[in-house]
Amino acid sequence: KMFQVKKEMSLILEQVAEKDILLIMDDVIDDQEIEWFWFNDNQSLLVTTSSQVLGVDWTLELELLNENEALQLFLMEADYPHSSFDISSSCAAKSIMKRCGYHPLTIRTVARWFRLKHAAIGLEKGLQQIDEDLISCTTKLQNSRSKNIDHRKALVEAMNLMLSPIPVAGGKPTVLMKICFSSMAVVFPSERVPIEAVHLLWSQLFQSESVAVHEIGDYLRPSQMHRRVRYISEALISLGLLSSTEKDDILYLEIPHEMQTEYAIKLLRKLHRSASSLTEILCRWHGSFVSAYLAKKVQDERNGSYDRCRTYALEKIINHMLKARMYQEVVALLQDEKFLLE
Repeated sequence: KMFQVKKEMSLILEQVAEKDILLIMDDVIDDQEIEWFWFNDNQSLLVTTSSQVLGVDWTLELELLNENEALQLFLMEADYPHSSFDISSSCAAKSIMKRCGYHPLTIRTVARWFRLKHAAIGLEKGLQQIDEDLISCTTKLQNSRSKNIDHRKALVEAMNLMLSPIPVAGGKPTVLMKICFSSMAVVFPSERVPIEAVHLLWSQLFQSESVAVHEIGDYLRPSQMHRRVRYISEALISLGLLSSTEKDDILYLEIPHEMQTEYAIKLLRKLHRSASSLTEILCRWHGSFVSAYLAKKVQDERNGSYDRCRTYALEKIINHMLKARMYQEVVALLQDEKFLLE
């Protein structure tokens, strides 16, 4: 597919060969991405990256935000009116910026966290609680074997706390949000997915994964399950760990940043330390989505309901089945004339 894209882009650029072209690429991981988007000698590439080893002609390392810039970003991402909060007088807010290392993504993530805290317990208590939680994160890192406490490690610890709320006073932290977030990274990697498809996967995992069944029990009514997965998707969107876009009246979800995806994959390994291999988990989770979608498809056809995942499924269901090692089912589906005509 990328060979075809590269060929088509080269043809387009030939039509404007006399013009200089600047192509901007965000969050580049390795040199291969640069090679894919290098089409001719009349273009220049500007890339943003956290990598230190990209093969580029020259680099510019951006300075961290200063305290005032960090506070302004925090307030903007927290969706809090500037006129309602004197940022210069808040020691807790300044402490939060410092513990975030003045790093934009960490500040953005913590600000989304504060948004929920503010709605639940108020401004001052919300700031104080987040500051205390970040102090706890810093202490944990200092007591670990880590020699350096960089913004990535601080971000990981903050996300660990964000995804482990305690739903009942005196209870244990929930693991459901971690299951949902990690499943997005491995079942729907680097793509926008209809929210209905995401909810189907989560509902299936809540019924099949032992850690989820242990927390919520072995049975929930469909309405209870739907409400639970909907609340989790709303929380992850509010926290900035998932982004949402709407197209043709369908809401799509995706993980917005590569660092968050990396964290989600590491989270999966921690959740399943006793599992024999990550490959087996991926196989099982892809199979969970396939089973959930096909069951829902039969139900929708019986009830005459609109399948909001249809376009995505027609393009991707075979890929999910292959990753689930459902080889016989793939052969049968590819021989199904009704499916091929769709």
